[in-house]
Amino acid sequence: MLYKYCCIFLAFILVFGVSCDKVTLECDYYIYTKTQETEESQIVPSADVMGFAFYTDTLTHRFESYEEAVSGRISSIVEGGLQKAYDVQAIYDAEDNKLVFESLTQKSVVLVVCDTRNSVYSYRQIDLVKGIGELVITLTTYPWRFIEKPDAVIKVNQWYQQK
Repeated sequence: MLYKYCCIFLAFILVFGVSCDKVTLECDYYIYTKTQETEESQIVPSADVMGFAFYTDTLTHRFESYEEAVSGRISSIVEGGLQKAYDVQAIYDAEDNKLVFESLTQKSVVLVVCDTRNSVYSYRQIDLVKGIGELVITLTTYPWRFIEKPDAVIKVNQWYQQK
């Protein structure tokens, strides 16, 4: 009889232990960084990068310049240019040549990746979904595209790039 109650108790713990898992919005975002210095050159890994995440969106905030992006700040469109500091700074993983944004926890996130060798920054907004856990992408910068038009905004996939 004791054996029967123990089995029922263990089954109860297993069923409710598994079904009570909390699905969270927390996500790790990995970006493999690459660059193509000239139109004729090969695309190669880029180690001269830094990145920041901002819990905001592109409807209310934007980057005014490379200097602002590389300093980890973003300007408010609706609050007269008031600057907001980053919420998460990416960690550069030299072994895998990637930027790691750990534990992003808000639904709307603006990411910026700065290619410090070429003074190019790339940004985009992402909307996180509960239960994803991690996202992995590759981002390539193309500094040669700014030679003729240094003030251009270039769209590469879902990223915008500027000098």
